[in-house]
Amino acid sequence: MARKKIKTKTADSSNNRRNAVKAHDVSTFLQANPDFFVSQPELLTSLTLPSALENQTTSVVDFQIYQLEKRTAEIGELRSCADNIIETSRYNMDAQTRTHAAALALIQVTDIDQLIQVVVDDLPTLLDVNKVLIGFESTNKKTFLFEHPKIKKIKPGTINQLIDSNLDAELYGELDKQTLKLDPKINQIESAGFARLRLGGCFPSGILMLGSRKKLFNANQGTELIVFLARVLQSCLLRFWQSK
Repeated sequence: MARKKIKTKTADSSNNRRNAVKAHDVSTFLQANPDFFVSQPELLTSLTLPSALENQTTSVVDFQIYQLEKRTAEIGELRSCADNIIETSRYNMDAQTRTHAAALALIQVTDIDQLIQVVVDDLPTLLDVNKVLIGFESTNKKTFLFEHPKIKKIKPGTINQLIDSNLDAELYGELDKQTLKLDPKINQIESAGFARLRLGGCFPSGILMLGSRKKLFNANQGTELIVFLARVLQSCLLRFWQSK
């Protein structure tokens, strides 16, 4: 009876499979043994190394220069990031200090006339902006808010057009025509921040605007400070209404 022929692996094919090394294995090994070429420097002479110039091979010396330039670029990027963080921190600290000074100026006033004067005349200097506006949407109900000539009467629905209904404040890096309808006198304003004034009860919706002729505001900035200032202002307005 004939025996079945059994296929056997040759020694050469087995060795080839065992010696097959993937690029990932080499990378993993070199990362785990960063000093490998220190003990095997002669291997570097037979390697093809990357170049800063496309489609060119380099020597070991050129590769070292390539690595040095790469590290220098990385250090430059890190330094630039650090400078940006420092600059942003300084700006935030300055903005916070100015906002606190503005809040103190508001809570120290003694009557509604002085309050509106501080808002319109003093806050621009304290906050380093060019225009501060306070307004409330028009209503049929009589309220002391409309008795002052410097409190702006706004068309109903305007505030929700300027500030998303789910938000307390919104920042604009550029004012469009719809925004400029709030007040024709702000046509020279380049950027602005808007915050809601929520007095509650029978009071209409209100708004606080900080405007600048520079690119001071943008949509990526936080709104915590302008919301805080609006809360202070609305508390002052309620205080004077309750004292009437």
